[in-house]
Amino acid sequence: MKSLLPILSLGLFAPAMLAIAQESVQESPAADANNPPSAQQTPPRIPAIIRLSQDFRYIPNADIKHTDSEIRQMDAQTDIAYIQPGVENTYGIMGLYQYIYNNGSLFGKLHIDRVAAAGLFSHRFSDKWSSQIIFGSTWAADDNTALSHGQYFYGTLLATYTVSPTLNLGFGLAYYDVIDRHDNFFPVLRIEWKITDELRLSSERVIGLVWEPKDAQGFTFGIGGSFTYEQYAITEDLTMLQRYWYTEASVGYRFNEHWKASVFVQYLFDRELEYRHGGHRVGKDDIDNAPAFGAVIECKF
Repeated sequence: MKSLLPILSLGLFAPAMLAIAQESVQESPAADANNPPSAQQTPPRIPAIIRLSQDFRYIPNADIKHTDSEIRQMDAQTDIAYIQPGVENTYGIMGLYQYIYNNGSLFGKLHIDRVAAAGLFSHRFSDKWSSQIIFGSTWAADDNTALSHGQYFYGTLLATYTVSPTLNLGFGLAYYDVIDRHDNFFPVLRIEWKITDELRLSSERVIGLVWEPKDAQGFTFGIGGSFTYEQYAITEDLTMLQRYWYTEASVGYRFNEHWKASVFVQYLFDRELEYRHGGHRVGKDDIDNAPAFGAVIECKF
């Protein structure tokens, strides 16, 4: 399971940044290996990409196993990304705010604030090879606890090989700093495959299939799954970790090249809450499987 964490949930939005970076690599003109950049004419500046998105999700009541208690959760997430593609170098920054309402854990009602920021740098060595570096930090804590108690860092170093104009494979190493542990290195594997003009295999939101029309307007569909690993400081000394797998199906409508809205349904399973103090587990709750429902609004320009 550890090897899946970085690509599925690293820093909440690393997969999205990787997907945007790879898209820019594919769309920007390739460098001529026989004519180094210094000898080429200065290429035209590629327009920057700015993307905004707003997510809403509701997880209904589910039983906490071996207890008489139930738990439910609502969350809302806003993120913004700025990506500047280039012929050789692509860079970007991304910010995120997430509000989580969790009712039913060992601590009762929780109001979690999560703030995150990340940077991206991608370099193309040739028409086949490129590298990506992502680094950032997240602060997540109950609103009665200082955000600084819930700070952790993450980073990814990835090499991407372009097998064909429609298939990219990536591999590398990621570091994920759990709040009360500091030794988490993981291997990373990634695939982006444009199967047809409309159908692609992607890891941008979940790992799965996405169907989008060739035209600027029309319906979109997606199906896939992922793993979520959430952690936040409850007090100065206590940390709560929430882990679960989920499958997701979505349907959306793209109004034009800039705006898209979609709804989704998820099924959460293998759910658990872990409570840690000073790096040691002090408690654990297993939670029944449950559905989740949500909506996403996206804007890119």
